[in-house]
Amino acid sequence: MKYNTLQLMEHLERRPWLAPTVIFLIALAARAAIALHLPARVLWSDGNRYMHVADNLLQRGTFGNLRDNQYSVPVQPVLLAAVRLLMGTDFLALRLFFALLGAATCVAGYFLTKRLFGPLAALLAGACLAVYPPYVYLSALFEYPQP
Repeated sequence: MKYNTLQLMEHLERRPWLAPTVIFLIALAARAAIALHLPARVLWSDGNRYMHVADNLLQRGTFGNLRDNQYSVPVQPVLLAAVRLLMGTDFLALRLFFALLGAATCVAGYFLTKRLFGPLAALLAGACLAVYPPYVYLSALFEYPQP
């Protein structure tokens, strides 16, 4: 079925769930594929710092000392601790959780762009976010809080 731009926009207006769903699925598939191929260890030094703070949260219920947190944002260790509390210390579970979070941010980008610039720009922005290689790779990591 061949569409021109106007027909595509009309089709998407009749099915407002279609574009964000497709964007989410493409984004999740790309990120999950990367997550499945990454090794079961911390890859970047920032990840060691976040894991240390997450360990403090799980074991002591605190963020640790100021030295542990001087280069850390608080949300990343909280997310790591929550996922590890629910799913154990499996690195794949961590990577898949952050892949899911990264895919969700592509949908958030779609809705933000749609509100600001319209449905065509939103479709392009969402598709670009879903497949942009650095964002795909970094979203499959838990070492960086990019989303």
